[in-house]
Amino acid sequence: MSFLALPNEIILQICGQLEKPLPALNSLLRTNIRLANLIIPTLLDTLFQLRSRKFGRRALCYSAERADASMLLTLLARGVEEFIGDKFIHDKMQVLSPPALRLLLECGVNAERSDKQGRRPLHAAALRGDECTIWALLQFGRVELNSLDKMRDTPLSLAASVGHFSTVEYLLSLPGIRINPTEPGRVSPLWQAISGGHEEVVRLLLAQPSLQTNRWCFFQAQPQSPVCMAAFSGHTGIVGLLLDDERVEYVSSHARWAEWECASPLHAAAGAGHVETVKVILARKNIDVNLCPQNPRCDTALHLAIAMGHEEVVRLLLEDGRAYVHQKNSLGMSAFAIAAAAGHTSIMKMLVSENYQRALDIDGLGNREY
Repeated sequence: MSFLALPNEIILQICGQLEKPLPALNSLLRTNIRLANLIIPTLLDTLFQLRSRKFGRRALCYSAERADASMLLTLLARGVEEFIGDKFIHDKMQVLSPPALRLLLECGVNAERSDKQGRRPLHAAALRGDECTIWALLQFGRVELNSLDKMRDTPLSLAASVGHFSTVEYLLSLPGIRINPTEPGRVSPLWQAISGGHEEVVRLLLAQPSLQTNRWCFFQAQPQSPVCMAAFSGHTGIVGLLLDDERVEYVSSHARWAEWECASPLHAAAGAGHVETVKVILARKNIDVNLCPQNPRCDTALHLAIAMGHEEVVRLLLEDGRAYVHQKNSLGMSAFAIAAAAGHTSIMKMLVSENYQRALDIDGLGNREY
C-alpha cells in the first residue's frame, strides 16, 4: 500500500514521529494538495512546539512572498514574533520583495523592534539609503520618524553621516521631520554630515530655514560649533559653505569654555595644520585674525600654528599681514618665544628673516613703539 493510500489518521501519526519534523513535514506538504491541507495544521503545531527561529522566519517570509495574508495573521496571532528575534525586519527587508514587505507590515509585524545598538528598521534603512523601505515602514509600519537609537541618532542623522544625499532629501521632505536635536550637546544631522565630509549633504541641510547652524556638540570632550568642527577636520569646502551662511557665528558663544581647537575656525584649522582651510578662512576680510579666546592659555591662531610646528600655516598668517606677532598669551610668551620653547628652529629662522623682521620679538617683550 502506498503512503498516500493510508488513512489520514495514520499519516498524521507518522508525521508526529518524524526525526526532523519541520523539514520533513514541509517536504510532505509540497507533494500534493491533499497532504498540504492535511499537514499544515500539524506543521504549525510543530513549529510552535519547537519555537525555531530559523523556520519561524522562513514561514513568515514564504507566506509574505506568496501573498498569504491569512497564514501571516495566523502565525502572528499564535506568537511567532516571540522566537524569531528582534532583528527580523532588519535582516529580511533587504531580501523581501517590496509587496512582501508591505504585506508583512500591513499584517502587523512589529517594525519598531531594536537591535543591540537601539536601532530600529527605519534606522537601518536610512543607513543603507533605502528610500523604498523607508516609505513602506512609514506608510504601513506605524513607525516613529524621529526615533532615537542608543547613541541618540535619528534616521536623518544616520543618513547624513554616510552621505546618502537622496535619502536625506527624501526625509527632509516629510512632515514632522526633526532636523535639530532636542537635547543640548547631542550630535545633529549637520554635525554628522560635516564629520563625514559630505559637502552636498551639508549644502542641502543649510537650505533648511529652521536649521540651527551654531548648535554646539561635544567633540573630544569639548563643546565645539559645526564650523569649528569642519575647520579642525580640514573639510575646506564645507568651511566655505558655512562661512558663506549669514546664520553661522564665526566665534561660538561657547568659545570661552573651549580648548584651542574650539575657539574659532581659524584656531581649529591653524592648530591642525590644514593649509587650504586656513587660506579659505583668511580670504574673509572681516574676521579677527588675532582673536584671543578666554581659555587658560589665550593663544592666537598664530601661536597655535607655531606651537604645533605648522610652518606653512605660519607663513600664510604672516603673509596675510593682519596677525600681530608681538601679542602674548597668558604665559607671557610671544610668537618667537613659543617657537623657541617648542624647538621649531625653521620657524624661528622664518620669524627673524628679512621678510618677517616685524615678527622679531626675541625676549618675548615685543618691540612695538608707543
